[in-house]
Amino acid sequence: MIHAKNRKTYHVFNFDNFNESGLKSFILLLKKTGSEVSGVTATNRVIKKDGEKTKKATLFFLNGQRAELQIGEKGDVITAKVNGRAAPVKSDTDKLLAKSLHNIFVRGQTAFDKSLAKKLTKIDTDKPNKTPASRTQAARVAELDELIAKAKADLEIAEKKLNSLTSENDSLRGDINQLRDVIAKLKSEIKDLTSQLDKQGVAA
Repeated sequence: MIHAKNRKTYHVFNFDNFNESGLKSFILLLKKTGSEVSGVTATNRVIKKDGEKTKKATLFFLNGQRAELQIGEKGDVITAKVNGRAAPVKSDTDKLLAKSLHNIFVRGQTAFDKSLAKKLTKIDTDKPNKTPASRTQAARVAELDELIAKAKADLEIAEKKLNSLTSENDSLRGDINQLRDVIAKLKSEIKDLTSQLDKQGVAA
């Protein structure tokens, strides 16, 4: 858990209302720091971890990045992850937590953008392998499922980045048009892969 040296636990969130509605005030704090939330995934479902009741929420931001927070039964932050990696945050109060997350986003934005660019450039090269005649239908279906899932994940990343660019700076026309081309290709790829999957007798 994220505790002070004197073992004090910081009560940042309401455990009983750890969902999009309950996170509204925290989302507003994030917006004030400069990190605007574009979406929230929080089911308010209890998850047992090491015998303790916990809950999780994932926040998606206009800058394309995401943060996952896991809290304990007392509303304290147990773990924080940014873009899937553990992040050291200050969680004494909700204001400090919001500022801490914002600072991590700012420091990591350049690296995140480079990583995103790499993923997007691989879209055209990561095409399905030709299926040998000996491949079973089940193996082909599994391959198509995996390719569709990856294409949809890449599409979500690209669309979030596009929203970020159009919201933050309308002058970035080149980047915006490039992302729109990528999104169009991804949608076409998903349609093509889904068609192939349908031919195998399975709905995507």
